[in-house]
Amino acid sequence: MSGSVESIDYAIEPALTAAEFRAVLIASTLGERRPVDDLGRLERMLRGAEVIATARDRGRLVGVSRAVSDFAYCCYLADLAVDAAYQRRGIGGRGLLPEDRPEALPELLGNSAQPLSARRNLKVRRRAASGTRRSCP
Repeated sequence: MSGSVESIDYAIEPALTAAEFRAVLIASTLGERRPVDDLGRLERMLRGAEVIATARDRGRLVGVSRAVSDFAYCCYLADLAVDAAYQRRGIGGRGLLPEDRPEALPELLGNSAQPLSARRNLKVRRRAASGTRRSCP
């Protein structure tokens, strides 16, 4: 049974394991387009990301976003996966991609000691051509 949005905890988790990442990719259907059968590659994907944000329901990983950033100007979203049982509840936008202030993204993401839920004053714009979210102008 899936919890309410209020029970979701958001955090920056640079040490997320490849096994947990794999599980949420599969549960979200994003795994159909990612190398989920290659844990070594998933591990390299995680270690190569500058920002790994997670959503957990009572400890269970239900969402993850993985981004690459220069922490000065741009942050590119590489993956956004939310367990299918938790989709359409705003988890991806509410905590994994807060929206309001694009210019604050590098400073906010650079302070991984601050819980992601405290960083809701951030806007990530959509790129019209691909639907990819990004923070760059």
